[in-house]
Amino acid sequence: MIAPNDGSLTRTWASKELGQRWTVYTGSYLDAQKLPSPEVIYFDMYSPRTCPELWSTEAFKQLRALCRETTLYTYSSSTRVRVALLLAGFFVGYGRSTGAKYDTTTAATSLAELERPLDTRWIERLKRSHAFAPYGDEHASQNEILEKILTLGQFSKNM
Repeated sequence: MIAPNDGSLTRTWASKELGQRWTVYTGSYLDAQKLPSPEVIYFDMYSPRTCPELWSTEAFKQLRALCRETTLYTYSSSTRVRVALLLAGFFVGYGRSTGAKYDTTTAATSLAELERPLDTRWIERLKRSHAFAPYGDEHASQNEILEKILTLGQFSKNM
């Protein structure tokens, strides 16, 4: 059943058989400071090339501030997007293939939630990348970004 929750752009769906309830909030998450922490986010926005501000470190920081125990899934496997998610405070991993894409990205508020966290192989890819800087931070140097990432909990213990 899909029905308006309160006349807003919020929709809910519930299944007694499955014991699940989904609530979908439409609109910009950048304006969603009063919403409850999401458990799952399907980040299927406009392309980063079309709408780069939604894929920036700053946008992901705002989203991360809303999240307690959250897992985010996105079709993007872009180094720039993964760097932005890491710098925003998410733990980041390789996502599952979607058929059309060999690799996607999963991000979470807990490292334990990732099946395949980014690892030293990804760090080596980052070092070779020509498009490493997150959208909105194109002026950042590769060494500066690499330094920040290597201090993050996801990598500092493994390097």
